Amino acid sequence: AAVLVDLSGHTHGQLGLFLNTGGHTYLFIGDTTWVLEGVIRNASRPAILNWLVGVDTSVEENVSVIARLHHFAKANPDVIIVPAHDERVLASLPVYPEFNY
Repeated sequence: AAVLVDLSGHTHGQLGLFLNTGGHTYLFIGDTTWVLEGVIRNASRPAILNWLVGVDTSVEENVSVIARLHHFAKANPDVIIVPAHDERVLASLPVYPEFNY
């Protein structure tokens, strides 16, 4: 099953994707945080980065989304959270056609 959820903050209308496959549940969070440590530590990107290049459409909204993801991750440790740029998490994902069904 696949379920989309609103993660607006990094961009307007950004969506996260819950995906159940191979006996696991994944939550793909796009660029909400670039790496999993942002969710684990409840930390957004450095303020200087947003000041210099304006990475997030709404810094405040993205901070709120990260906090929600942080609490969700603590309450649901079996869900694998996948940020778009975390090479360590991406390397741990199954690769088609090797899903276990």
